[in-house]
This record gives sequence, structure tokens and C-alpha cells, in this order.
Amino acid sequence: MALTPGTRLGVYQVTARIGEGGMGEVYQARDTKLGRGAFPPAWVAERGARHVIRPVVGGSSILSMHCNKSGLTMNKTHLCFTCSWLLLPAALIAATSASAQQEPVAYSGVTESRLMFQENCAVCHGEDLEGAAQGTPLRGELVHGESMADVVASIANGYVDSGMPSWDDIFSPVQVQGLAMYVLETRANVGYVTSNYDAPLSIPEGEFETELHSFRLETLVDDLDPLPFSLAPLPDGSLLVTEKTKGVRVISPDGDKSELVRGTPQAYDDIYQMESRIDIERGMGWLFDILLHPNYQENGWIYLYHGHRCEDCTELSRERERPVSMNRLLPVNHEFARPDSAGVAKRFEAHHAASEKRYRGDGTWESRDTLSGKPGGEKQPPDLRATYQRIEGYLGAYAHTGRKIYLQRATEGAEHLTRVQQENGIIGDDYYSSGQAGVALVHAWQKTGNRKFLDPVKRVVGHFNKVEPSWNYNYNMMLTEAALAWARATDNFEMVSAKLKTEMLQSTLREQRPWGGWAGHNSRIGYHCANMSAFCQLYETVPRQKPFDDVRANLKRRVTAALNRMIREQVPAGGFPFNHGQPGTARQNSGIVPALIQVHETFGFEQAKQLLYGQMTYLSTDACGKFYWLPKNRNHLEMSLLHSEGMYLEWAKRHPE
Repeated sequence: MALTPGTRLGVYQVTARIGEGGMGEVYQARDTKLGRGAFPPAWVAERGARHVIRPVVGGSSILSMHCNKSGLTMNKTHLCFTCSWLLLPAALIAATSASAQQEPVAYSGVTESRLMFQENCAVCHGEDLEGAAQGTPLRGELVHGESMADVVASIANGYVDSGMPSWDDIFSPVQVQGLAMYVLETRANVGYVTSNYDAPLSIPEGEFETELHSFRLETLVDDLDPLPFSLAPLPDGSLLVTEKTKGVRVISPDGDKSELVRGTPQAYDDIYQMESRIDIERGMGWLFDILLHPNYQENGWIYLYHGHRCEDCTELSRERERPVSMNRLLPVNHEFARPDSAGVAKRFEAHHAASEKRYRGDGTWESRDTLSGKPGGEKQPPDLRATYQRIEGYLGAYAHTGRKIYLQRATEGAEHLTRVQQENGIIGDDYYSSGQAGVALVHAWQKTGNRKFLDPVKRVVGHFNKVEPSWNYNYNMMLTEAALAWARATDNFEMVSAKLKTEMLQSTLREQRPWGGWAGHNSRIGYHCANMSAFCQLYETVPRQKPFDDVRANLKRRVTAALNRMIREQVPAGGFPFNHGQPGTARQNSGIVPALIQVHETFGFEQAKQLLYGQMTYLSTDACGKFYWLPKNRNHLEMSLLHSEGMYLEWAKRHPE
């Protein structure tokens, strides 16, 4: 239900619809009592929209309550349209039950701004604004001004003579504003997850004068949740208080607090349960707002706005034709027959024959520079990706066919990875290659029994326990998956559990969106699948004990949401769009097949199997090469096909029709 300009809600009058998000529509309003907008226009222009309307995530519902003489009780619960003010008086949020976040239509949030800065600006100005060899620091005094308007102008227009390019033809005005806000907030040491719940509280004495009245501060009640989310004053002087992960209490005028009110919805924390308190503050599952109806004295209605598990998600999403974050899997949109293993094995053999022409004889294959014809390409070191992906494929094909040449190539590739490992445990790079190479070596040990392939992974785990998390959190997941694969194979979960409590895992959990995927660069389907694979690995690795039941349940929900994203986006040919929201650019990615296999074998989801059939069907056509990254690079396409086809063959043998 949409609100039209002119609609009155209490003292606020809707003036314009701003946008649509995960829990409903967002409107700009005018305070009719004060005769101005919710915030002065100058304040908004100077500080930017982030301070006025913060992005929110998660499904939601509205429930009604009333007060009677015996206290606070629940009306018969029903889902209905109503309004709640999450950030009064900044915006009016009209919430509809079981709605879901779609791609943002305007400002997409601080996380995206941060990633944009790291990807485009950090090379010159440094990741922490400290400067780099190519550019000046953004700490201290700024030459061209330090206001919001000044920084926006600097980014948009640039200063070519000083080496600063113009970005207005690359970024939208909204993106430029987001970058400017990120710079200014970083300069002010305001982190995007800054929390001060444990800072000492200092209450000034005396009276404060404002435009309309004077007031003083006094403590009414102590010992509440460190960050109570919402307050609603009752006519008798009592307060309704929502505590984020607990529920609703009534605070009397003299400061007595009630027990938690029965019948209110559960306030879900909805993030990994092993993390520290500071990480809990970053979750969004506990949104729990409370507000009295404008005519409360007459009708006794109280509105609760809260995170909801959406028990009828599938039906509701069909009815509204909108994706939702859910616990239930969607039905697949496209049916595919099970690919014939003999046909896949035949294609694998053809790709193997082509791969042999590029084989260097030492567990490596020609680099992409060689194949692209770059001068000196033949002298370039081999691409490690060409090795560890082929290892996985060859191991799978050997398990299916028993051809010794496949085992030989896999063994030679694994031996090469052990030779190039650094003393600190890194194989190639800190995250991407170390992670994927580590997983390949675990599988090589499991299928050959050769211990020399397992010990290097232990050194990768040592690196995992020391390295600082990457700002590109899907890279964290690649390294995490290697650590989990080793922990699971050796029954050493305690060796990696401490690291999982840090940003290495928490960033990925925190940034998963209600539509199931991740935003920006992390939305790419290969990275999406890396995250999903790591969640499956963790689900299988954590001890099957009662203290971890909530962890496992949460991970299953995460994988369900991620798989639903893939169900929604699979194209009729069987493949998947490269980026969320970019249909028509489907391209093959070797991470899809192993991720779907892992989901199917971890949870038994038939939908994962159907998606797998579709992806393998897509890989059997010429279309997969049409949209492939670096389409002239046959080495990349070849190794990816070997990877996917080999792993499918092994899965098909384990799961006969």
C-alpha cells in the first residue's frame, strides 16, 4: 500500500515518496506543527542522506496490541498495513507484511561506498586515507575544502593538473555523495560499525533550552539492555521500552521495570552466535520499534515493528511478485534433465586433450599471458588458478573413470602447490589462491592418502589465524573454506574457531542481504557461491552438539536465502547472470558447480540438484564461452570446464539415478 503526497499521519504530512527497500516504502514528511520538514534542508544537504535515512534489512510484519486494565496483552495477531517511524522524524516508513529488499534505487549504503573507495581511490589515497606513492593523504587539512560540498565537488570535477581525475562520468551523483560521506566520516574516525554502548554515561546537570521548551535529564531506570532500541511514552507516564534481543518492558513513572511482556514477538538476533558483543551490535535482526497509535486514547492500539521469520514466505512472495528473505526454498523456475555422465565424460576428455597441449610438465599449465600473445608471456609464471582448478576436476574425473592420467595430473598439480608455498603458509596470495589451493590440497590428500598434501594446508591454516581480514569479504570466505576443510578432515575445529569470531566470517554474515546475495562486487555469482560454500563447510564442521544448534539453524537459513537468489536468477539456458540484476550477461563460472554440489550434499535440497542440472546443461553449449571473462583466454575457459565437469562426474557417481 503506497501513501500519496498529502496523506496525514499524526503531525506529519507526506510530501514525497523517496524510495523502496527491504521492509517497505520510505517517504519524506513535513512537520505541520513546526511548519518545516523533518530536518532542515541545510542540515540534510551538509550531512547527507545517510544521517537521515539509514538502510535497513530483513523481512518485517506489523502486529497490533492494546492495553486493558490488567496490563499489556496481545490482540489476536494479524498482519495488516500500518506505519511505523523508525527514525523519527527523519522519515516515515510504510511497512507491508513480508516484503523484501530489492536492489536499492538510490543511495545503497555505507558498505558500498567503502568498497567503491577501496576499489577506486585507495590506490592513490591509501586504504585508511593515509596516502600512497601515487597520491596525497586525505587526513589533516584538505587543500580544496573540508565541507560536504567541497569534497563532493573534488570527487566529481577532479583536479587534472594535480593528478586527480574527474569521476562524474563514472559515478552517479548519489555514488559521489556516498564517497564524500565515507571520506568525511573516516576523517572524523566514525566507523561504519561504530558502537559506543560501553562508553561511560555522563548526564549533564541543569536545564536545556530549545525552540519550544526547556528540559532537564534524569535517570529513570538502570540495568536494561546496553542499547534499548525504542521508547513509547504512555499517557499515565509509563514507558514502553523495547530491548533489542529480548522483548518489551513497561517502565513505571517511578522507575520500576516489569517482566518482559508476554505475547510480543521474539526479537531475533539472527547472526552467528559465537561472536563477541561488539559484533552483535552490528547485526540487523533485532530491529524492534514500538509506537502508539495517534488515537491511542480511543483505540488502545500499539504498533510493533520487528524482524519476522515469514512462515508463509513462498505464498506471499508469489502473491506480491517480490523476493523475500525466507526459510523456505522457492520452486525452481526451469526444469532440466539430468546430464548424461557419459556425455560429460566425453566432453571432459576433449578438454583434457586440449589442456595437454598447454601442460608444462611440472604440474603447471601455460599462463594467460602466453595465450593472449603478450611479449614474454612464455616466461611468465604459471597461473595458480589453472593448477588448483584442474586438480579438483582431475580428481573428480579419476573417481568416475579410473583413468590414471587424471590422477597423475592432479598429483603433479598438488605437488607444484606444495613447492610454491611460502614459509608463512601463503600459496600465491593472502586470500584467494591460498584458500582455493588449500581446499584442493585437502581433497588431494583425501583421495591419494599422501600426507605431504595435508601438512601444507596446516600452514595455510596458520596463515588464516594470523592474517587481517580483507575488505573484500568473499576473499575471506575462500581462505575460511580452506581452514574449515582442513579442520573437518582432521577434526580440529578448535584450531579455527577463534578466528571465526572475528571479521573473517562476521563481515560475510553481516552483509548478506534479504534477497539472499551480497551487494556490489561481492554480488558476482562466483563470489556468491564462495560464500555459500563456506557456510556449508561451517555447518558440517561445527560440533553437532546442543550449544551449536542455533549456529547451525542460522547457517541453514543463510544457505536457503542464498540458494533462493540463484533460483530466482537462473536463466532459461541454465546459467546465471554474472551480477545480481544484470540479466543477459550469463557466463560460466567454475565456482557454481562445486557450490551447488556442496549445498545438495550438506542439506539434501532438491532445488540445488535442479540448478546443478541446469548449469551443467549450460556448460555443454557454446553459450558458456560467449559471456566468459576474457573470452579469448581459452586457458581460463578450459580449466573451468575441467573443474566443473570433473566435480560433476564424481557427484553423479555418488548419487546415481
